[in-house]
Amino acid sequence: MPYKASRPCKHPACPRTTRARDGYCDAHRHFAKAQRQSRQREYDADRGSSAQRGYDAAWQKVRLIVKERDGWLCVCKRCKAMGRITPVTKTDPAHHVKPVATHPHLRLKIDNCETFSFRCHEVEEGRARDYEYESWLRNQQEGGTKIISANIPQTVVA
Repeated sequence: MPYKASRPCKHPACPRTTRARDGYCDAHRHFAKAQRQSRQREYDADRGSSAQRGYDAAWQKVRLIVKERDGWLCVCKRCKAMGRITPVTKTDPAHHVKPVATHPHLRLKIDNCETFSFRCHEVEEGRARDYEYESWLRNQQEGGTKIISANIPQTVVA
């Protein structure tokens, strides 16, 4: 595979070229780190604390109750469909069935929460893909199963 083309360093008046993703040569790489840290500080300041975002002590208690109820296992539809047993930790999220953005009154309702592993929660929220489940789903489709609207495989009875 060919190398990525070199480009001029982003630092003003630097004559060097670089292939680095951040655009800085080795001599000026610390500028990229400083830039990232500055952007992260601005983002964190605008974001507010976890308590300000709704993850207060009451939410932490609900999360633990939900995890106890679900046996400290991920109960997402993908894990259930595949028969995958995924244990969760104290730091894994509890997922709101009905989103807090549209149903704020259900934020602390235990019946509106499910235990998800971090990976499954990222997939559910659209921030990642579950390639293992997608592969399993393709294999099930080829083997005579049908997919219904909820994306949970159901065996076709002939």
